[in-house]
Amino acid sequence: MAKVPAVARAKGLTVPEGTEEKLMKQCTDVKEGLPGSMMFDCLAGRPMEVEVRMYAIIKALDWKNAHRE
Repeated sequence: MAKVPAVARAKGLTVPEGTEEKLMKQCTDVKEGLPGSMMFDCLAGRPMEVEVRMYAIIKALDWKNAHRE
């Protein structure tokens, strides 16, 4: 989580003090865990990253088949 404000600052953005702690608190305060980004997209009625996810899964399987050793 420390990387988020660090990258933003490196890009020249103003990040308020305490942002890292605020983000961590938001994540740890959730009792049931955080849903994935695709779930957020689905619930909001936005297009999901289906092609990207499927491609990554299929490429991993393809790599595994090619590297059986």
